[in-house]
Amino acid sequence: MMVGSILWNCWAALIGFSIYFFMTFQSFKTPTTILFNSFIIAFVVFLIAFLVRFIIGFVFFSPQSEEFNLSEGELVVNNEQTKEQQASQMNNNIEENAEEVAKVVQSMMLEDIK
Repeated sequence: MMVGSILWNCWAALIGFSIYFFMTFQSFKTPTTILFNSFIIAFVVFLIAFLVRFIIGFVFFSPQSEEFNLSEGELVVNNEQTKEQQASQMNNNIEENAEEVAKVVQSMMLEDIK
């Protein structure tokens, strides 16, 4: 599991590009060399950001042995039960909404007949 999105990688690449570019801007290197090296730095920082995001996600979201004593079978059963409960609640809501819509349509039709 990674923290953040690929947008974070883009921001990291932009920051890496900017830092390198402004550090070498006043040097005696040619502008094309400065830009080429800045893009290489940006690409490397973009790739390193994946590794950093993965490590942060691994450190912050790794389960603690004391907190998660459930076996995999219990987790699957609990997950299936919650999915079934959510599905039944959604079906009940849909049925209630359908009944309400039917009543409204029926009352509108009765008003049109009068």
